Amino acid sequence: MVMKIYTPATLGKSLTKFEKNGFVLTETKHKPNLSLCRHGHQRASIACVLEGYYIENIDSRNYECNPHSLLIKPAGEYHSNKYDRVGAHCLILEVEPKRLSDFYSLPDVFRRTRQIQKGKYFAIINRIRQELRISDSATEIAIEGLFLELLGIVARQTRKPFVSGDPYWLNDVIEFIHAYSAQPISLSAVSTAVGFHPSHISRVFRKKYNCSIGTYIRQIRLENAAEQLIDTKKSIAEIAISVGFYDQCHFSNLFKLYTGKTPSKYRSERN
Repeated sequence: MVMKIYTPATLGKSLTKFEKNGFVLTETKHKPNLSLCRHGHQRASIACVLEGYYIENIDSRNYECNPHSLLIKPAGEYHSNKYDRVGAHCLILEVEPKRLSDFYSLPDVFRRTRQIQKGKYFAIINRIRQELRISDSATEIAIEGLFLELLGIVARQTRKPFVSGDPYWLNDVIEFIHAYSAQPISLSAVSTAVGFHPSHISRVFRKKYNCSIGTYIRQIRLENAAEQLIDTKKSIAEIAISVGFYDQCHFSNLFKLYTGKTPSKYRSERN
């Protein structure tokens, strides 16, 4: 089955829309008791619930989208939606792929799906809505400035707190590894992402975490696999591939080495 790619307005009623300089803002309403099958969107996005409630399912995880919550997703993240008896009124803020490079200095805002339930961003959302309604010659620059201000708040809120004495770029390394743990990650790719020499990154990382970057990635993959063994009905082979292992045999051997149990036994004991 081929998954479809939509824009937000395709799947909800568009109340207001603004599109300029790589930014797309759409105020939408979705009907009560609406269910949307698995699909994706062509742009990275931030969805803010203004009124109502819905559940978004991504990779077997449910995100409860309440009023004033933000759901940040990379482009093409497949998901399904289920709206409750009052539906939902949302503001969807999207970024065209060509503009994502402008945000390189921010800590991977759109690199992976994440949710923020509370924050100081809602005043900015209201100001964006006001600008959408004013729509004069200053609207374009006003909305771009507000959008960048919102991204700054989201970036700070999703970044893990620094430990005193840690290099400022170490959290960027961790964010990058977690975002791409299911894919082949080279040290040169990490180096390019954070802007430091590979040998320096390796030395500082080992000193901080008492392991190599490769070992850390392997541990993340095993932890993600353990969660899927409990929370999903995927086959062991499917889980192995989804978290970044080449095959089930390799995954099973490593899983038993780290946990003392086979994936099958681990799953049966916790279900």
